[in-house]
Amino acid sequence: MRYSDIRMIEIGKDSITALLRGRDESADKRAFGHALLIAGSKGMMGAAVLAAGAALRSGCGLVTAHIPEDERVIMQVANPAAIVQLDSGAAFSEVPDNLEYYTAVGVGCGIGQSEATLEAFSALLSVLSCPGSLPRTCGTGLVLDADALNMIATHPELAALVPAGSVLTPHTRELSRLVSGLYNVQDMDFSGWKYPWEGPQLDYVLSIADRLSSVVIVKGSRTLVCPPPSMADSLEVSICGPGLLYANTTGNAGMAKGGSGDVLTGLITGLRGRGYDPLEAAILGVWYHGKAGDDAALVRGKESMNASDIVDNIRLL
Repeated sequence: MRYSDIRMIEIGKDSITALLRGRDESADKRAFGHALLIAGSKGMMGAAVLAAGAALRSGCGLVTAHIPEDERVIMQVANPAAIVQLDSGAAFSEVPDNLEYYTAVGVGCGIGQSEATLEAFSALLSVLSCPGSLPRTCGTGLVLDADALNMIATHPELAALVPAGSVLTPHTRELSRLVSGLYNVQDMDFSGWKYPWEGPQLDYVLSIADRLSSVVIVKGSRTLVCPPPSMADSLEVSICGPGLLYANTTGNAGMAKGGSGDVLTGLITGLRGRGYDPLEAAILGVWYHGKAGDDAALVRGKESMNASDIVDNIRLL
């Protein structure tokens, strides 16, 4: 599909219902996938807790959180259903063992950008880019957010290691950094960019999706889901119709709070782990994330709701 043929498809409840998979009553937890979240650091464990909490509500059979050893108590208390895998550093510094066991990996929430974390992140991408030594990792879904995106922006050579079929979840400032790093463009202003998602900014989003063969989600009012051209028509016409861009129809201004993005990353990672393909997971994730925010606003109000309230209101129908 040529970019001049772009059509905007609105994500509605009927689309979501058609995408949802049934749950085999006779299956055990392993049949529903295993998601790994690499998140958190000293002083930033809330990001890991929120992401893991959302992943646990995705329908995924197992969720493991790779977190600093010294910060393990908060995760075990806040999310006892999550498996805890420990890193000896104060942040992500060691590539988890047995990556081939996971059906999805989400990385970036609250991990920082230290030299040790950068080295570990580069090594992680190298493994997930399908080296011959670990062929089973080729099917592992990757979700990138926050500090993972910022490290790619400041070290653009890492972009070549991002596996095709990944999902990127930047807000507009992270998107600005990506464009600056990947295209050496310093004057592209993404502040205030919002639906109907047009102009030169959109050209860069489309280019990133195409360059990385990955879905780009731009978080904001009526969150944008941008698949690469190879994936744009992958959904059946009866579900969402053919198109290149998908605009979410749920969510509210009360979600403009710290931690909301961590919730989305955890939810999408869980959905990828559950077995949804990248575009399905992105569409389902943004809709249910926004719907949970709308439900939270009804209880707490837009001013008083926070990211924990969004996690508490995630309910996949």
